[in-house]
Amino acid sequence: MPNQTEVVATHHKQKHLPVMSDGEIVPCVVKEFETLCKNYSLQTGKAIPVAECVPALFGRFESPIVLGWLTSEYSWLTPLSFPKFTTKFQAEWLSEVWEEDYWKKIYDACLEPEKENFFSWMANIRQLNAALCGSPSYLEPKELCHCLESGLDKDLKGHACLEHTNNLTDLSKWIQKIRDIDSWCQTEHKCFLTNIEDHIGHLLKKANVGSSSYTNTTTNTGMGSMYPPHLTDAECQLLHEHNGCFKSHEFYADHRSDACMVCLSGTNYKTRTVQDVVHAKAVKDGKFLIRRPVIALTSDANPDHNMAPATKNLVAALFPDYALTTLEDEASFGTDSNTLGVSSTPLKCNHLIWDCTLTGPTGSFPVNVLLNSGAHIVLIHSALALKLSLHLLPLEKPKLVNITINTDDGPLAICHFVNIAPLSLHMKFLSKQLQAIVVPNLSVPLILGLPFLISNSISCN
Repeated sequence: MPNQTEVVATHHKQKHLPVMSDGEIVPCVVKEFETLCKNYSLQTGKAIPVAECVPALFGRFESPIVLGWLTSEYSWLTPLSFPKFTTKFQAEWLSEVWEEDYWKKIYDACLEPEKENFFSWMANIRQLNAALCGSPSYLEPKELCHCLESGLDKDLKGHACLEHTNNLTDLSKWIQKIRDIDSWCQTEHKCFLTNIEDHIGHLLKKANVGSSSYTNTTTNTGMGSMYPPHLTDAECQLLHEHNGCFKSHEFYADHRSDACMVCLSGTNYKTRTVQDVVHAKAVKDGKFLIRRPVIALTSDANPDHNMAPATKNLVAALFPDYALTTLEDEASFGTDSNTLGVSSTPLKCNHLIWDCTLTGPTGSFPVNVLLNSGAHIVLIHSALALKLSLHLLPLEKPKLVNITINTDDGPLAICHFVNIAPLSLHMKFLSKQLQAIVVPNLSVPLILGLPFLISNSISCN
């Protein structure tokens, strides 16, 4: 957009010649005014007679200085035709080196994404080049394309190189391609800034609420709050000495605080003590029995929950935190020669774990995935689906999940699924879209079963 001090050429009424406003006269606007006058002649079919050229243009300039010049040179300008008048006008009001200045501006122009987008920057350069039309400094489309490409910023130039835009010979197609790439980059940058601002705002809000919660807890002992009170020095020391998580306040945790997905509440919160450490140690050593799903069984919903699912509907989904006994721990069958020895086949093998990235409305997060060729479905932890803010879709028919080891509690109905597309960390492999069933209390964030392996033609070796 031109500055307020520059002149503007407008053509509001088709029955009259265009108007040049008052202000600083620049070559671009002079060229635009000349083009509007020519279009007026083509649209009306009336060529401006030589004798009527200056009188017709006399009232089309709003600048008092230009009107004074027309008045003083009226007798000398009257015999001139329109092309000769425009040449005289440029010689009178434009610098002698304006063509050289414009040519230098075009070649020195560099895109600054933080100030303007590609399209605005490109349009300004094309306007400068249009003013040079008819002069030796005018750039043909191919030359202009090379000039625009050299002025791109580093990031946009890199994306353009990946899209092989240098193979495009048509200027319009090249501009449209670069414009699409720039629009995508601008959108990604805005999303990144928004996520950063939201994250910082969340941290500040959490800090303020946590401080307020701590104040209320100290003044109103025994009353519940949204967040637990701040850890005492004794609690911090216990958590530090016994591999604790400073977010979930758990001892001997198998995760780091930055990866913890537990959100504690201040309601009925109890201060962590040495007794809690002893209990956690006993659980870790296996002295307390903890139920964990070993194999997930799925079947179609059945009104009779007491009926176990048919064997053909079973799907094996082994969870990695199940304690398997190693060959070294197995006792020998005996030293008698008649006793069978242990098979050379290993008792257990490492799980197939794949590190990938999942993307949702809240952003992208790295995920440790269990590849399971024995599972006929894809399972995702409900906490992970919530973290990614994935859209929950209802299943056509609810699924029932039982724990094979113990089914006393009855089956658990699962009613939702989400759409995911895992991406490798090096961003060279993107899976086809999968339908993942949302399951609570899953021992791994994500289990990719046969739908993932078959749809992507993957073999587990």
